[in-house]
Amino acid sequence: NDKTMATHKKTRWGILGSGKIANDFVNAALHLQQEVEIAAVAARSLESAKEFASKYSIPKSYGSYEELASDSSLDVIYVSVLHPWHYSTVLMCLNHGRNVLCEKPITMNAKQLEHLIRVANEKGVFFMEAMWTRYFPYAKKIRELIQNGTLGEIKSFQASFGCAPAPHIPRLNDPDLGGGALLDIGIYTMSFSQMVFGGQYPSKIYASGLLKDGADHMDTIILDFGEGKRSIQHVSILAKGENTAVITGTKGWIVVNAPFHCSTGFTLNLIGEAKSIDKQVFDFPLPTIIQGHKFNFGNGIGMVHEIQYVGQLLREGKKESDLESLQESLDIMKILDEVRRQIGLTYPADSE
Repeated sequence: NDKTMATHKKTRWGILGSGKIANDFVNAALHLQQEVEIAAVAARSLESAKEFASKYSIPKSYGSYEELASDSSLDVIYVSVLHPWHYSTVLMCLNHGRNVLCEKPITMNAKQLEHLIRVANEKGVFFMEAMWTRYFPYAKKIRELIQNGTLGEIKSFQASFGCAPAPHIPRLNDPDLGGGALLDIGIYTMSFSQMVFGGQYPSKIYASGLLKDGADHMDTIILDFGEGKRSIQHVSILAKGENTAVITGTKGWIVVNAPFHCSTGFTLNLIGEAKSIDKQVFDFPLPTIIQGHKFNFGNGIGMVHEIQYVGQLLREGKKESDLESLQESLDIMKILDEVRRQIGLTYPADSE
């Protein structure tokens, strides 16, 4: 039966880039051997690709991204290179007719993303931003509680995300490499905020930032959605913070456990009779890590949810994510562009 075959075939992935996040992605994928096959990897040098391939028993290694992009045996390519190179590598993959999952932030600005979306539509291929944590069970439950009216009307979202200074990682402080707080961690607060407000575009955007050597080290952002609805986000690479988030509605509020962007649970506080507070704790433990698998990023094993979801979308013939449309990714880039305009932050991509 052709149909049964089509639904049970393993998703064949190509991995573009062999850095830290690619390591985590492949480690997570290896927990899904029934449904996923890592078929090929490409790096800037064949040596790096072969080293990565031997580490994870990947059958094919390519010494150039172009070779991977032209491999028609792949169902989808995961683009994991640093964000200033997302645009050119994704464009190459799309032009070769490949389906693409691109690491977040999807591009450096809205202009780049508009072009990629147009090409993806012309080629009729699948394209999605790898906002991995949106596919976690806790995020799914939060959306459900918002959508079914449990919290009443959402009035505010507050999140702060602080990382300790990392002078030993030059990329983080180099705007030419997409460094700074906004695209590295601000993408998390912004994406979460847009999820909470159902993808609504803010009527007003206020931003203040601290720039050092052309990179933003701290940003405070307020999005005004009218009707007393606000999102307040603070991101910093000057000091590590607790990294929690609070969603407040007219009937109660949710405190998302740290780290809010890849959390394993939250507390729902509902206002009951005579102003009493009814607390409910929700826990969503991470999948068990198979011994010997090491992750570079906190809760990296949670990438399994995103990987499974992409497989499902591809089997259903979808061209984008049901939980973060390309329009929503574009809105997020447009908001970030406006934040940058207000704080005076530019990237080389802006003048290309």
